[in-house]
Amino acid sequence: MKEGFILGVTAPVMTAFGKSKESFQRMHDAGITLVRINDFPYPFADPGFEKLSERYLEQVEFVRKFLEEGLNVMIMPMIPGGSRANADGQVTYVRNYPEWMGPVDEDYYYECMTIGWEYVARQFAGKVEYWQIANEHDHINFRGILTHEQNVRWMQTVARAIKKWIPDAKCGTNLSGESDERPYASLHTYARKMLKDTYAPEGLFDYVGLDAYFGSWSDGGPELWTKYIDDAYEVTGKPVMIQEWGYSTLQKGTPRPQEDKNRNFNNSVCREKDWAAKPNGHMWQGKEHSEELQAEYIKACEKIFIEHPHCIGNLFFQWQDQERCWQCGEPDCPSECGWGCFRTDGTPKAGYYALVDVYRNYFKK
Repeated sequence: MKEGFILGVTAPVMTAFGKSKESFQRMHDAGITLVRINDFPYPFADPGFEKLSERYLEQVEFVRKFLEEGLNVMIMPMIPGGSRANADGQVTYVRNYPEWMGPVDEDYYYECMTIGWEYVARQFAGKVEYWQIANEHDHINFRGILTHEQNVRWMQTVARAIKKWIPDAKCGTNLSGESDERPYASLHTYARKMLKDTYAPEGLFDYVGLDAYFGSWSDGGPELWTKYIDDAYEVTGKPVMIQEWGYSTLQKGTPRPQEDKNRNFNNSVCREKDWAAKPNGHMWQGKEHSEELQAEYIKACEKIFIEHPHCIGNLFFQWQDQERCWQCGEPDCPSECGWGCFRTDGTPKAGYYALVDVYRNYFKK
């Protein structure tokens, strides 16, 4: 058993349950010590860098609440943009940063980014140690319009801003775990290039993060994690944190009308609302996704993570189900609606008790 191994989760949505004493106690009971806050917003709402956005202030309070409850926080700074459902429900590229920062191919954009994330780092100096910079930017859905040079530049810009005010901060970026290359390679050609170029200035990045959903977004199962971790360590020489992993409990939703399938979607699972939809959907062991299978999957993966010499921790995705799929906007789309170990009403699934069992069996002796 490795000393200091991290058991973590991605944050619950801002529901009554997510902010409740019960949710926090459930985390403690499962040995959770680190919670990742996704899409942490850029702080400034005006080009004079004076007015803070309401969303930023809300998320600051959210972080403080976790800290007050005795949980450590990992902040994931907001990414430049990506392919997702917009305000009209159409899947398209959505920019996240204010328009007044200018286009991503101009220096001023990165100057504004530096000012904003230095401000955030000052607010959390001595409070937040782990920072996930970018989210699966080896994947076009998250990288979006960025060229490779812009992709590397924005990640390094944010890391430098954070390190300026928190020199001992632990910064990393992560990979999607998806690949069209055959034979299958979770560290595909671009993923390797992105890591090598982004991590080149020694001292900016301290760990490498890995995401994968073997048996859902990719074929196979937990056994594929071992080589994935080995390869990431070989490329970066950095300890590995599993940033996202899990198993959806929802196999399918209500089928879309045929005419609705003709618009743009990120993947076939959203289009068909079914994990059986090829080429993107998969089912572990050939079985339909279920709550019972999620629990089995959790135990199999945790054993690999805990025993692997280069893995320092993992963050289960995710604590609570989302009410709507962020990729297509539907409330019953299995792409994003069934990953929680708690349902939207705050009741636990079998997967939660699997996390508790892992904690008791491996850590609480």
